[in-house]
Amino acid sequence: MKKEKKEDIRAQITRKLLNEALFDLMKKHDFNRITVKQLCDVSNVHRTTFYAHFEDKYALLSYAIKQIGKDVEEQLNFKEVHMCLFEVADKNKDLFAQLFLEERDSLRSILRMEMYAAIIDRFEKAGKEIQIEQEIMIEALIGSILGVLNWWITNNRPIPIEEIYEKVQTLGNLDYYLKSHGMLLK
Repeated sequence: MKKEKKEDIRAQITRKLLNEALFDLMKKHDFNRITVKQLCDVSNVHRTTFYAHFEDKYALLSYAIKQIGKDVEEQLNFKEVHMCLFEVADKNKDLFAQLFLEERDSLRSILRMEMYAAIIDRFEKAGKEIQIEQEIMIEALIGSILGVLNWWITNNRPIPIEEIYEKVQTLGNLDYYLKSHGMLLK
């Protein structure tokens, strides 16, 4: 049993090293130009080991986004989730800026999938059924948040995170809509 735990710890360390290598390389290179070989060289992880953990660099990127998103998942309500997403983007502004500019579709796809899964998980944990109208609202909400996040990062974060939430909330009357569709989960 101890051997399994040790292997699990080694796997965690390997993923962490590769994750850190990805962030380090993205400070210097476009994501498009980063190779698995570079990731392995920087992390000091053998190429075979890389492929034991990740299918390709996009799978590593997805893992990195999930790691960032763990902070978001722990939030209790929509406002906290929204605020946390922007705080994470602020802390990782170079990564988000590059991915929104260089790999717009990849980042949007990964973030959309992770946000959608987190929202669906909240519904399931609350014992609520998801209707078509709520699925549409979830997609519209995620799309608008990602659009605003992209604008905010691209324009060098011109207003504070709290003000972004207030503007999005005011423009879309989010509290009303979320409450009326059973989506304001606390």
